[in-house]
Amino acid sequence: MLEQMMTETLSFLKADGSGQKDGVKGLVSDNKLFTFDTLLPIQPNDRFLRELPSGLVEEYIVEDPGYQAGVGGTIRPHFQATVRRSDAAPAPASAIINNIQGGNSRVNINSVDNSQNLAISTRDDTIFQQLREKLIDANLVADEKSKVMSAINEMETAKDTPAFKGKYQNFMSVAADHASVFGALLSGLAMFL
Repeated sequence: MLEQMMTETLSFLKADGSGQKDGVKGLVSDNKLFTFDTLLPIQPNDRFLRELPSGLVEEYIVEDPGYQAGVGGTIRPHFQATVRRSDAAPAPASAIINNIQGGNSRVNINSVDNSQNLAISTRDDTIFQQLREKLIDANLVADEKSKVMSAINEMETAKDTPAFKGKYQNFMSVAADHASVFGALLSGLAMFL
């Protein structure tokens, strides 16, 4: 029954202009082109031509060949190609907007997630205690430890005040040679700015 609907005579043309075949029986409907000629080497960007009764010729560009293997002897193998008229603009790319919130949020699209989770509560005094613990465990001379400890204490005292920025900058300059000691905790401090 479906084959009886193939009343249009089309011409097939490869994208590079080679391999034209005339007399292809098919049906064009909206953005679909149906044909039972499964020997056609249809690929994206190939073209079909359809001559209208007025003598005008419509050109269709294949976007997806849409080969169908057939259904158990009821419907033979065929193409249900997705096409667009050559004078129609391709569909614009759709915009995807992701709003990500929450601690440790991330998005992976067609990729492997190699990230690591590190949760730092920036509005909690524990970050200053964690800095002190890292400093105590570090292999630094007493004078250096004293300077850095003093800078940590001054930062904690100035937390949530306009003076914090200056104390933070002082800490960063004093601890600059020892950044590896504090690691990811440094990024947590910046949240207080």
